[in-house]
Amino acid sequence: MTLEELLKDKPDVLATVTEAMKDKGVKYADLSEGKYVDVEKYNTLNKKYEDLSKAENPFETKYNELLASSKTDITNERKKLNEVVRNMAVDMAIDQLNIKDELTRRGIRSVIKMGDIKVDENYTVTGGLDEQIATIKETYKSSFEQPVVVGTGKDVNDSLKTGSTAKTYSSLAEIRGLSQAEIDADIDNIMSQLQNLK
Repeated sequence: MTLEELLKDKPDVLATVTEAMKDKGVKYADLSEGKYVDVEKYNTLNKKYEDLSKAENPFETKYNELLASSKTDITNERKKLNEVVRNMAVDMAIDQLNIKDELTRRGIRSVIKMGDIKVDENYTVTGGLDEQIATIKETYKSSFEQPVVVGTGKDVNDSLKTGSTAKTYSSLAEIRGLSQAEIDADIDNIMSQLQNLK
């Protein structure tokens, strides 16, 4: 409520009060409406507000720390799962090659570049492995040849039915009668070549 509204029935009092307030530099304020705040109180509250708005919110800080930590944890777990998927895919690919010799399996595994194997967000291998296996098979064709069976000149199944024995050789080296030293030298040569592919 304004001063004029308050003293509308007493115009002579209104004039006297208005004149007195003007001389003293005083202004009228109706505190019942909450429109007036002491300047000191306002400055104090305003300073507190500014200080609080500049201060670091501990809850927000903790939230951001937890959020960053959980994102890092998720990323690390995804990397671990991708490595597991890659390793399983390599094992399955080597199994499909029907290679039983552990040294050969390890040699093939050592040549495969795990980082080149692509895994999508559903943990499915989307590329990189088949190409590497094809390159290895092309480069080392002789390592992927089937064992040669030498027998009586008949079909192996016929030889087995008639009681004749057919000898199965597990490698070309065995058929050629290579010595263990020659075989070891060939293996060292192959492993050296595999290492160079990395």
